[in-house]
Amino acid sequence: FFFVFMKFPEDDLVVILISTKLSGTCQSAYIAKEMTKRENIYIVDSLNASIALGLLVKQAIELRPKMKSAKELYLALEESKKKIVIFAAVDTLEYLVKGGRLGRAAGTIGKVLNIKLLLTLVDGKLEVVAKHRGMQRALKDMVERYNENCSLDLKSMIMYAHTGAQQRAENLRNVIGKAGDIYCIGSVVGAHSGLGCIAVAYSKR
Repeated sequence: FFFVFMKFPEDDLVVILISTKLSGTCQSAYIAKEMTKRENIYIVDSLNASIALGLLVKQAIELRPKMKSAKELYLALEESKKKIVIFAAVDTLEYLVKGGRLGRAAGTIGKVLNIKLLLTLVDGKLEVVAKHRGMQRALKDMVERYNENCSLDLKSMIMYAHTGAQQRAENLRNVIGKAGDIYCIGSVVGAHSGLGCIAVAYSKR
């Protein structure tokens, strides 16, 4: 981060990063900021990851022309991040077990019973919000939560993502009925979720 910051010595910078509960990236940015001895670098702990983090970045792009300063944009993003939610339905528990985020016994039982976990981020930390028998029930739950919690603002953005399940992601978008880009989940998150994972991120009421 230090070398990136030094490339823009005269600019105010707003830096939007993955949740501190999931990565040490934010801490590295704070250390780099201290090294520069600058006050005009504003670091946003997004409390999110993957497409939820991407959603906050998109909001920053839209807000930037309306803001009078980098600090004002930073403060606006600090409020916006509290409204962003992400839900992900995991098709296999194998990689959560291998990554140490789920016990082996729970993983074995889940496999036998065809359990699909519905995950979210709460205050930047990964949590299981529901367990379903089968992927269709998990996706139905995602749609119901969207209908209950989504922003009523027609201009609010939404993103979808998947790991090797493009058609499933398109079907989810069709059922929700709100247009949004579909992305492939990145390699780091994908290594824990495994194939077949579907996610949606949006702003809640």
